[in-house]
Amino acid sequence: MQLKLTNQQILTLEQAINSLDAKPYKISALARLALARNAGTLAAASTAFNRAKSALVTQHGGEKGEIGPAHGNWTAFVKDYEELLHAAVEIDLHQIGLDELKTEANEAAGTDIPINVLTALFTLVKSVSIN
Repeated sequence: MQLKLTNQQILTLEQAINSLDAKPYKISALARLALARNAGTLAAASTAFNRAKSALVTQHGGEKGEIGPAHGNWTAFVKDYEELLHAAVEIDLHQIGLDELKTEANEAAGTDIPINVLTALFTLVKSVSIN
């Protein structure tokens, strides 16, 4: 599914997917595969973001490549960084079903998926019909 996300959303989603590997969450095998594929796609987008961010540090920090609040170019750097962070990126990601996250089984097992992770993953959830 083709999505338009900001770099900030990409970084958050990548972190959320990576956090699912840290605990024995109960997630369907097909959702695990979709998440693994998405992690690779998000990692590539994250690498591009970090490369652009490093270039901004060099651009505003000079040859030393150091920038901070006391630096004369700090305000310009922050403006450019915010623009980079909120820039829209078209990215192709695989969807997952909400039921594939097995939230009830995780709750019963005492391994609740944190709400911030679920919130980030919502971008990937297939449409849900409410009866």
